[in-house]
Amino acid sequence: MIRETIKSVLIGLLIGALTYLLILLSMGTTVVTSSNIISVLLMSAGIGLISVIFEFDWNYLWELLIHFLGTFFLVVLMCSYNGWLPTLYTHMFTSFLLFLVIYVLVWVALYVMQWIDAQRINKRIKYRNQKK
Repeated sequence: MIRETIKSVLIGLLIGALTYLLILLSMGTTVVTSSNIISVLLMSAGIGLISVIFEFDWNYLWELLIHFLGTFFLVVLMCSYNGWLPTLYTHMFTSFLLFLVIYVLVWVALYVMQWIDAQRINKRIKYRNQKK
């Protein structure tokens, strides 16, 4: 369980860092502080930690809802820490839509990666079975 937790935190860090960099890229020139970076990394690690919930044998929709709400809470907390909430409140609908789009895109990317891994594993199994 500890190994899966560490793996989830690392994946969260990778996804969070990539997402943050892509958002910065799309915004153009902006000031980035070390405090911003640290808060994004902590938020990303937290989201990765919340992802451990998918290791349990609960109802998948409940797990997804808990993960979504936990992720949303961590994003709002990070935005609050960085003083970005006034901007989010001003553009509440757009901000939530952006959050939702990013959330869905990350899930699609993870799904595609898992599908590719499954295809590769199935191909190896089929090859080994043909050898016997």
